[in-house]
Amino acid sequence: GFLGFGKKTRSYWDGEEPFKILAVSWSQDMAKGFEIYKKIDEDIEGRKDINLEFVGRLPDGLNFRNIKSFPPQSHKALAKSYRSHHALLFLGRDDTCSNTVLEGMNCGLPVIYLPSGSSPENVGELGAAYEGDIFKCVEDIKSRYEDIIRRLLDNPFKISKIGPRYERVLLDVFDK
Repeated sequence: GFLGFGKKTRSYWDGEEPFKILAVSWSQDMAKGFEIYKKIDEDIEGRKDINLEFVGRLPDGLNFRNIKSFPPQSHKALAKSYRSHHALLFLGRDDTCSNTVLEGMNCGLPVIYLPSGSSPENVGELGAAYEGDIFKCVEDIKSRYEDIIRRLLDNPFKISKIGPRYERVLLDVFDK
């Protein structure tokens, strides 16, 4: 297994292959980062070291030239997409707590995030803040990849940690 942690359940970056990044959005709201995705789509033109894919709904009239796009997927297919990539790109603005970020992290993906909303607090050192240069973010994550992956195995948002906390709250509420 990867890093000595049991069965390999997903693809990990091997240091040689193109770095595969996944972006996901069920909303067509431009605040989900689509303006920045358009810029990144232009920035990655001709680059063979980065493979960027988008799954979800695009705003009407928005098409990418270099980002391969897929329509919304079933939960099972989306989980497979998460597991076949090396990082998650989430550029939502003022998002209070993105399920996409939590899902990606729990599937072992470092997150490239917009330093906005709850993303800096939720991701912290388990990713890289996007401040205009996607290549800088990718190089940052690559340089810390093994450490980030190790730390994601015990991230604070794992369902095994959060579930019992929710259960305690519900039991406290209904026990009164």
